[in-house]
Amino acid sequence: MLVVLYVGRLSFHAKAHPLAMYQALETAAQNTGKKVLLIECGWHANDYIKMAFVDAAKQVSPLHISGNLRRAKSRSSGDCLGCS
Repeated sequence: MLVVLYVGRLSFHAKAHPLAMYQALETAAQNTGKKVLLIECGWHANDYIKMAFVDAAKQVSPLHISGNLRRAKSRSSGDCLGCS
């Protein structure tokens, strides 16, 4: 399994649109034959943007976890790919 952690603002209009990352993760899954777990840890400006991220991730990334950076503490070990 490939685990990818995104940390930062979850805002397609003010930062970066996530589609390119979602497509890259889909390609990585196809090329490696491994499942991809995307962990998005950040904050949404409002519920509309949050639902847009959730809906987009469902269409492109089959495994997806969303968390709030203000409440989350993360630790990792081993190989880690981070996107921000």
